[in-house]
Amino acid sequence: MQSITTYWWKYYFISFFSILIIDLLVSTLTVNIPYFFVIQIGIVFGLWYLISPLIMLISFKMKKAPQELISLVDSISKKFNVRLPKVYIIRDNFLNAFAFGNLFFRGVAITIPLSEALTNEELIAVLSHELAHIRNYDPETMLLSIIFINAIYAISVNYLPFNLFPLILFIYFLVLFPLVFLIHRIIEKRADLTAVKVDPHIVYWLESSLVKIGYLSRDIPYNMLKYVPPLQIFLAKEFIINNISDRRGFFSFRTHPSLKERLEYLSKYEEQKMYYL
Repeated sequence: MQSITTYWWKYYFISFFSILIIDLLVSTLTVNIPYFFVIQIGIVFGLWYLISPLIMLISFKMKKAPQELISLVDSISKKFNVRLPKVYIIRDNFLNAFAFGNLFFRGVAITIPLSEALTNEELIAVLSHELAHIRNYDPETMLLSIIFINAIYAISVNYLPFNLFPLILFIYFLVLFPLVFLIHRIIEKRADLTAVKVDPHIVYWLESSLVKIGYLSRDIPYNMLKYVPPLQIFLAKEFIINNISDRRGFFSFRTHPSLKERLEYLSKYEEQKMYYL
């Protein structure tokens, strides 16, 4: 069994070398137009974007999901007014689900432990969050963000004096690079809010699934999480909101808002505060 971190590092590693090879090929083009190096950045990341679903499939060793799960995603897709994506399962020992792909290929993947840890209502809530990413065109938002940030860096390197290069590196790693993570966190929050606005009834189940994945799974085996009493989830949620400290800021290298932050803004959409009881 591998950890989720191992899978993501594998994905980043393959992506890095894919981008490097594409860049080497594109750099052989001799085009004499102003700012072609900026266009080159768009071409490189655009081509990587086209093959990124294949990289995901390989990195995470995805398999086609059973028809029952595909039918569930299909029903949620109709509610979110998006085309049914390809649905995959990952046979490994961690709790995760994510949407991926491009305009020509949309996919949703879920690990088997997560499907076993959640109730049907919680699973629908998690899948609603992932389909909200597709509805919001979040892969494209991240692509444009990466192109924009790298274009700023490339323009700075090409047009500012060489003696300012240390300052350019400083700005890149301490401002532009953290900006990618900030945008990612904004996208994740937007997916949460899109999901509960499209289907307000899932807010409690989304909170419950987040508590299970981000907090209770530390001490409870995943195959027992489905049977955690609602009262325990409610108390855990209140403890997280009221007692756990939360460091927020621009320079955070988290891809998601903290569990505390997510529960706080989702709580504003609750209709009955004592729902779990």
